[in-house]
Amino acid sequence: MSEVMTDRSLGPGEKPVVRAKYAHMLPEDHATWTAFLESEQNILDEVWYDVHVGAPMDIPKDSPNYMKAVVEGVSRKRIDVVGRKGYRLFIIEVKPFANMTAIGQVVTYAKLFNKEFTIFPTAAAMIVATRCDRDILDIAESMNIKIVALEGVTL
Repeated sequence: MSEVMTDRSLGPGEKPVVRAKYAHMLPEDHATWTAFLESEQNILDEVWYDVHVGAPMDIPKDSPNYMKAVVEGVSRKRIDVVGRKGYRLFIIEVKPFANMTAIGQVVTYAKLFNKEFTIFPTAAAMIVATRCDRDILDIAESMNIKIVALEGVTL
């Protein structure tokens, strides 16, 4: 991680290789991510799975410390994958079908990540999908969101 300038550590990264399971990734996303890792479009040097960002849900102030720790651990938003290529980090949303929901998720995760980690250059948003809704391509481009559609674009 020494190639990326950040004020907070992501912890140890992993090689971007196919695994039997990726932390907290849904089964329908697993196949898409595995296909990406096996493809020529996989440009990543290092990855982190299930990166937590955002505020935890509110609980009563007099809650015991163990409850605060549990809420902190399970109620924050979870980024599917943070990937590194050289000096650049990517916030990656994995979907079988990239649509408007994927755009909203990756934009939110990228904003929260860049706020919490204060890195330079800021992390870029990326969607990795099996297929992609054609209607989001111009929107994604205008928002600097990289889309990798492994099987192409639908009507």
